[in-house]
Amino acid sequence: MADYAAATIAFGDAGSTSKTLLALLKELLGECQVASVARDEELTMFLQIAGEAAERYTNNALAQKTVTESFKHSNTRRPLLYFPYVADSLATVEIDGEDVTADYEVVISGGRAYLVKTRCETVVSCCISPMFVTYDAGHDPLPSELGYAIAQAAKAYAQNATGGLVKKESVVGVGSLEYETADSGAVQFGKLPAGTQSILDQYQTHPG
Repeated sequence: MADYAAATIAFGDAGSTSKTLLALLKELLGECQVASVARDEELTMFLQIAGEAAERYTNNALAQKTVTESFKHSNTRRPLLYFPYVADSLATVEIDGEDVTADYEVVISGGRAYLVKTRCETVVSCCISPMFVTYDAGHDPLPSELGYAIAQAAKAYAQNATGGLVKKESVVGVGSLEYETADSGAVQFGKLPAGTQSILDQYQTHPG
């Protein structure tokens, strides 16, 4: 699982300056938050919720992490779902529980990563067996506009929380929270702002 509070963006001349999303979020919330650590745990949770919501929206890995995808092994050239593929990060390829990583490699063509078999196919049965592929994908650092969009979503969550405008939300390994509005009950929490969605549209996967 990617840690979105610790994820960074790089900017300036040739990416000479970097900043964590937690630091960026605190700046967006105002100068009084920059030096304070009082809300760091809470803001970390909002960033994680925003980052994971962005991953669900794009069906992609955004901040760099290890991913596993599965599919039926029906040919010897398979496009990988998550991008960008991290060079030389192919970790495992399993078919029916057997490690066949040595038989495969990843090649880049037309901006996409493809899993290809490096040896002649001799076992017919493997063509109908489920395959599990593990590799690294995502950005490190995040593109500036992507990191900013996620931080803006987290900012909206944080401001809603301060005003009580949140419904129950849980993040595995982080925690849960629940706020109620004063008038119409719980409101949606975890829904990405329209501005964030417009940036994320550029990072959606295109299966197949």
